[in-house]
Amino acid sequence: MDGKLDEVTIPSVKDLYNPVLQALRELGGSGSIQEIHDKVVANLELSDEQVAELHNPDKGNQTQLDNRLGWARTALKNYGLVENSRRGVWAFTQEGRKTAQVDPQVVAATVSAKLRQRRASSIEVEEDQDPLIGEGEPISERRKKREREQATAVQKSPTHQPDGQFITVEDLLSTYTSWRDQLLAQLHEMTVSQLERFFLRIFQNEGIDTVDVLGTSSSATIEGTMTSGGFLTFRVEFQFLRVNRQVSAREVEDFRRRARVGGSDKGLLITTGTFTQEATRESERRSPPKIELIDGKQLIDKLKELGLGVSTKRVVVEQVDIDLDWFRGI
Repeated sequence: MDGKLDEVTIPSVKDLYNPVLQALRELGGSGSIQEIHDKVVANLELSDEQVAELHNPDKGNQTQLDNRLGWARTALKNYGLVENSRRGVWAFTQEGRKTAQVDPQVVAATVSAKLRQRRASSIEVEEDQDPLIGEGEPISERRKKREREQATAVQKSPTHQPDGQFITVEDLLSTYTSWRDQLLAQLHEMTVSQLERFFLRIFQNEGIDTVDVLGTSSSATIEGTMTSGGFLTFRVEFQFLRVNRQVSAREVEDFRRRARVGGSDKGLLITTGTFTQEATRESERRSPPKIELIDGKQLIDKLKELGLGVSTKRVVVEQVDIDLDWFRGI
């Protein structure tokens, strides 16, 4: 073999379905690609040679394991058990959280059937080999071209509602307000365990290395710590207050004291409500550790930015300009 590891010793895509699910479960229901990779390697006790084997040495340095893990995640996504964000964080769907294990053959057959159905619907998927084997990369140039044409058409024409009426600025402002109110209401309805997973997802998408989220006995408060590595490692204490009121300066002061006792370098106080002016001034005090405040509006904006539970569509408003010179020239 000239010192090269035989590919058959590396788990196939189908053999990686359940290890990926197990890795996500051990990570608290969500994790980055690297975190999932590391968990799978540890759980399967893969050797350095298995981890380092390249997929296609002539085309890049992607390993065979990373390639197959990618296809395994994609298959589980098509099967409805996992989802991924724009920031590369993968997480269980509601169905995925209830699924302990899957039958790899059933997953493979279901995903293959979906691909055949897409082909039958004239959504072309070109590929080097079967994605369930883990080779090649699905490409759909025709679909990309059609999507670009549709996007261009939308930008060139005014947006209208199904009944043919143009959307007015007032309609847009009403929508802008209502989705924020709806999202805030949803945050107030979430259980403590849901909130724990919620903040885990947010911080992972922000690139935080280690997150320890702890729900308290009060359904209105979530606490935890974050550790960010790299050249400089720092610890952040955070607290989430689920309230419909203004958070006071005394609460900010108490939080600063807890963060200091916990040895944190920084504090992050989040609320669905707002902060009083005195609370803002208290957070800006130079007394360590530094405290940052995030109110309900900022929290919602962050969800929109990360695309977590929020999708954004471009809407074009009709603008009418009156040509007074035309009337004068009649």
